[in-house]
Amino acid sequence: MRTSVIWILLGLAFTSTAFAENSPAQLEASSASFDSELSHPNGLSLELLGRGGFYSVDYDRMISNSVALGVGFSYLSLNVYDFSSDNLFVSGFILPLYANFYFSPEPNHIFLTAGMDVILAYGRFSDSKVTNEGTGGGVIGTLGAGYEYRGRGGFLLRLTPYLVLAASRVYPSAGVSFGGTF
Repeated sequence: MRTSVIWILLGLAFTSTAFAENSPAQLEASSASFDSELSHPNGLSLELLGRGGFYSVDYDRMISNSVALGVGFSYLSLNVYDFSSDNLFVSGFILPLYANFYFSPEPNHIFLTAGMDVILAYGRFSDSKVTNEGTGGGVIGTLGAGYEYRGRGGFLLRLTPYLVLAASRVYPSAGVSFGGTF
């Protein structure tokens, strides 16, 4: 799986518009758009139902006109009781790490995203006779393509369908992010 993600990232890097030849007028227009992107290169957003599970708080930074790198944070805790005195408690952290690849320097972008979620979890099950607990972790892959509006006034909106690559299976997912740029 890691090899596939690396090949996808390399393929996207070499098909990026950053390597295309442009006329002087196109370079000047692109430079003006790039300068306004660089005036607000940081994004802080809340993503619902996306790569971080139910939610994640994400930070990303534009490192070029066509690439942003990001990291997120999500925490989930679930405590389930039933009437027979069984108790299940699960909690975990999800840390999304990702790269977004943009096809236009304009405020309205179509983009591709690839990354991984680092998962750290703790669980405990108990009933009237025994208690078991443990910790664990893992990494899952995420791939997606979506729409982003990164307004010059600071508003950020993303709509992204994902493919989650976990345990040799592929699961569909989708997320909506909103926040600001600075």
